[in-house]
Amino acid sequence: MEEYSASALANPDYEPVVVEAVRRHLRGRKPEKAVEILVKATSSPAASGTLFAWLGLAYGQAGQKEPAIRANRTAIKKMPASLPAYQNLAQLYFQNSQTNEALRVLEGAARQTLADASFLIDLAELYARYARVQNPTNEPAKPQAVQLLDRAAKLKPANPATLQKLGDGYSQLGEFSKAEDVYSHLLRTLPQMTFLRAKLADLYLRSGKKDKAAEQLQAISREEPTNARTQAVLGALALEENKVEEGIR
Repeated sequence: MEEYSASALANPDYEPVVVEAVRRHLRGRKPEKAVEILVKATSSPAASGTLFAWLGLAYGQAGQKEPAIRANRTAIKKMPASLPAYQNLAQLYFQNSQTNEALRVLEGAARQTLADASFLIDLAELYARYARVQNPTNEPAKPQAVQLLDRAAKLKPANPATLQKLGDGYSQLGEFSKAEDVYSHLLRTLPQMTFLRAKLADLYLRSGKKDKAAEQLQAISREEPTNARTQAVLGALALEENKVEEGIR
């Protein structure tokens, strides 16, 4: 670790070495060393927003709230379409019980017009999670989070992992029809993603569409005949429909 530190301090403009040294110090619970390296690296006017985001994280771990806030705000100014600095800043405010300030940070992120689908999906997850902390008895975040997911969907992301996260986000927010559309599209496009059948079956069960759930579970059963959980759920569904013989079989 000392070699990385020495190299980073000697070459503060070489970001890959700086970031690796900082990562190792933070993992080793030595935020002060990370701050030392990053203060030098960010002294250049050309320092990236990524370095300021790391500086904000390091200051936060070192318990230096105000410098952490300033560093994260600089990171946001330099990289308004990158989520980590918003997340770090919001977390700082939440940790200090400044919930309204934290939500304002997330609202600022939501106003970014050049954000990509991954940014919007991850922000929706953060928004919903943090707003539930503010008011766990209802979900003031849901409309905003759904709007973010809808914006992401309109960008028509092609990456399967991004699409899966989009479907998962809709599912977690109770938007079952939208989640179904995403999962079904993925399954048609990439039929090898058979695990999506379980997600669809869960959606259908939660929304009371037992026939559709049974279709997905039967497909899973054909692919995995020894899957005991699937057989049990199919049996329970059959019994609910008074198909006793089918349920027993």
